[in-house]
Amino acid sequence: MDRPWIHPAELGARMRSARSLPARAGREWLVGLVAGAVGAMVTVGTLAAFGGLDRTTRITQTAKERRADNAELVARVVAQAGPSVLGVTVAGATGTGSRRASAVCIEKGLALTSADVLDGGGSVQISTVDGRATDASIVGMDPVTDLALLRFADLTVPAIQMGSADSLQVGRQVISVGVGRVDQHWVSTGVISSLDGLVEARPGRTLAQMVQTDNTVSSEAGGGALVDQSGVLIGVLSAVHAQSGGLATPVNVVAEVAEQLRGTGKAQHGWLGVAGSDHEGSPGGVDVTAVVPLSPAAAAGLAPGNVITRVNGHAVDGMGQLMAEVRRRRPGDTVDLTIVQAGTSRSVVVALADWTDTPSTAVAPPTTVGKLTTSG
Repeated sequence: MDRPWIHPAELGARMRSARSLPARAGREWLVGLVAGAVGAMVTVGTLAAFGGLDRTTRITQTAKERRADNAELVARVVAQAGPSVLGVTVAGATGTGSRRASAVCIEKGLALTSADVLDGGGSVQISTVDGRATDASIVGMDPVTDLALLRFADLTVPAIQMGSADSLQVGRQVISVGVGRVDQHWVSTGVISSLDGLVEARPGRTLAQMVQTDNTVSSEAGGGALVDQSGVLIGVLSAVHAQSGGLATPVNVVAEVAEQLRGTGKAQHGWLGVAGSDHEGSPGGVDVTAVVPLSPAAAAGLAPGNVITRVNGHAVDGMGQLMAEVRRRRPGDTVDLTIVQAGTSRSVVVALADWTDTPSTAVAPPTTVGKLTTSG
């Protein structure tokens, strides 16, 4: 239409023209459908000729290949680290059944396992997945880190390769390796979900510096190996269950505790004597909720309401990090704490004592792992 008005004489011609449109429209639709079908056939033929139809198939195959590659990686890791992972059978008290766990050989005749599994048990036997077994003796136990050292003879087992704390990064893929009830390797894969975690093993006893993963860990896997994609040990699995996933003692703590247990049969850890919760706000830190009487913290004048923000000049973001800083030191070591109260900051030097079990003190909900209910 080339103008906004129509002369009355033209109206009849336009109406006659409009009545003839449906027939032409039907023919146009028919021609359009035929042309569309021909175009689709040409398009399909072109895609097939150039491999376009294989794209979805290739994507599916790639996903399958990735799963196959991952399974092959896990198999290689287990082949490398598996021979160093042992089964542990702990005789129960009179009238009770035995308990099963795992252990990791760290050098000839020595293996680490979970202290929680051995606690209150009787004789200990270790076994390999190929059916060999021998008695083992307990060199020492450290309930603070849930580690115990076993000694065995008459059984040749390769030592696992020890890694470093540098491999402990949130999001890194890890593999848990243990031994089940039928002397077969038990394997689970996942990623590291948090570091420096806290979990209450039992009232008054909290595990610190723990590595939490989203791996599913069976009860028999406690004491087994947490390894990276190279099959290198980065932690020892704990028999203590987290609210979700698995827990492991990090390799740097494992190496230090194993050295102490081998030398003296026990491990020493620094102890401050405060209960607290993560401080909300900036800067971070620890809200002191209770101070154990006659503890190093009490002797230094710490009191409920204090906020601990730094240890030896390094900021602490919560109770988990504070306990890690304290427990990695020895009794007699001193730490310089930065204390904030009512907006005023001061420095307090505290001489640490030996770690001791303390009554559980209920505090705020956790921000890491488990329930923050103990003192550090």
